[in-house]
Amino acid sequence: MWVAAKSFARRTFAGPSRPRPPPRPSPSPVDRDDTRHRHQFNPDPFTLTPPEEHKHLPLVNAQTLAASKTRPRSCRMLARDFIHDSLYNPHYGYFSRHAVLLPDVENEQGEREATFGDIKNEADFMRKVEGSYIAFEKNFMDRAAKNAPAPPPPPAHPESTPAPPRAPSQLPRSFSAAGLDAAKAQGRAAWLKSQQQGMQHDEDVTSMVARQVWHTPTQLFKPHYANIVAQHCIDSISDGRPLIIYEMGAGSGAMAECVLNYVQERYPDMYSSMRYHIIEISDRLATQQTQRLTKHLDNKRVTIHRQDILTWNTPVHEDCFVLGLEVLDNLSHDVVRYSTSDSTPYQCYISIDSTGDMHELYTPVTDPLIRQFLSLYHQLRPQEQAPALPKTLTSLPSPLRRLVANQLPFYPNMSQPHFIPTSSLKLLQTLAHFFPNHRPIFSDFHTLPKDASVKGINGPIVQTRIGGEMVDVGTYAVLQGYFDIFFPTDFELLRDFYAQVDNDGRVARRGLEVVKHRAFLERYPHLAKGCQLKDGSNPMLSWYENASWLIG
Repeated sequence: MWVAAKSFARRTFAGPSRPRPPPRPSPSPVDRDDTRHRHQFNPDPFTLTPPEEHKHLPLVNAQTLAASKTRPRSCRMLARDFIHDSLYNPHYGYFSRHAVLLPDVENEQGEREATFGDIKNEADFMRKVEGSYIAFEKNFMDRAAKNAPAPPPPPAHPESTPAPPRAPSQLPRSFSAAGLDAAKAQGRAAWLKSQQQGMQHDEDVTSMVARQVWHTPTQLFKPHYANIVAQHCIDSISDGRPLIIYEMGAGSGAMAECVLNYVQERYPDMYSSMRYHIIEISDRLATQQTQRLTKHLDNKRVTIHRQDILTWNTPVHEDCFVLGLEVLDNLSHDVVRYSTSDSTPYQCYISIDSTGDMHELYTPVTDPLIRQFLSLYHQLRPQEQAPALPKTLTSLPSPLRRLVANQLPFYPNMSQPHFIPTSSLKLLQTLAHFFPNHRPIFSDFHTLPKDASVKGINGPIVQTRIGGEMVDVGTYAVLQGYFDIFFPTDFELLRDFYAQVDNDGRVARRGLEVVKHRAFLERYPHLAKGCQLKDGSNPMLSWYENASWLIG
């Protein structure tokens, strides 16, 4: 049965010229047999249901999309595959092609600050951070102006007769279903016309993409932040064992460089036997890391593995640390909604038609990873069988609940979205299986601003940078590659999941603790003091209050 649909047809940016759709794989037995697609009732009664074709589009996943150089069309995929493709596709993904880490914070003369003690206070430090963004914007604009083509000549006949406007009685109301149909038809007609004329609309998008820049704590508080991580590893290893570190998603390589420098300078004997491995999904970032770590590569201390950690299949039996800083937040999530009448979970697909319009479709949960996550979640939190449903509804007797859900006018048929970290579960399974003797060191945001997040339980922030400003949008179903999509991490749940996937209990026996950002850094006061400013404040401790660590 089909009901009102939620449409994501109104995309924020126009895409490039029309790509070829990916090959149409034959539908799986589950796809052929299960036609019970469902839609979320939308508070907007004029939002249209998607065309019938969306139910029958072939299923693809992030692995098959990775081979395509163009954004997918005429297909469906699970929400986690859509998000993974948007962020990590090697040809157009956000981190693979577009995101940039800014250079180190510099002073007005373009020189690196000698010490944090030269900075007056946190406001002064913030001005220096903002200055680095402004300098980047100015440099980009200068280069863009230098390389801009000459303006086209004026038309031979500038006078033109505009088309007469339609009579008011002929115009559908913009807020009506007919108005939405008309707007959609006009948009598609304009898109088709642009393809026929061979027009390209990438210039504005490319300009926007070039500004996808940010700082990480490692860069802001270099080298002191990384020195604390290095010292923690040194203090935690057994006597006589080599220091072995695997870093997932090393970004620009700043953390690796600082850790290696710290060990080389303070523990030269340990440096001679240590090994630092980087597991990097982005070829572009891996190239930057290679350039940055030349000295340590020459010393044969570093190995860069160009692959996705989720596809790792090489056993590592040595004692090692697995470092993941600002990695968990960008691991893709699935979207689940629960039936308001009986709490049945439904998994989300993103369907994309031939013009790039996107819609959410829901079917009963069949995906093995989603099933496994929900099973573990219910074991660990039995009081939250359907966390996205209001307790006032779930506490009702079943007959009354069905009456409310099915008969009450305009009552939603499904809950708000529940964004579940299925890729984080897969990461823990990978680490437990292939790194049985590892110690995790993870850090990320445990909460994000609610007013900027996509609505739902554990909703992400979806944003891009335009003209020096960060712009948030209200959906994750956006044009792939142009938006950062990041989620809060439930560190207590992550810790409890570790115990479930740790088959032989090695990680659990060592102990896992969740520590707030400041509390962990204050364990090494002699190193944290390096970021103290003139007035005695310390931005490395006071900033990132919404971040936590998982330490093993």
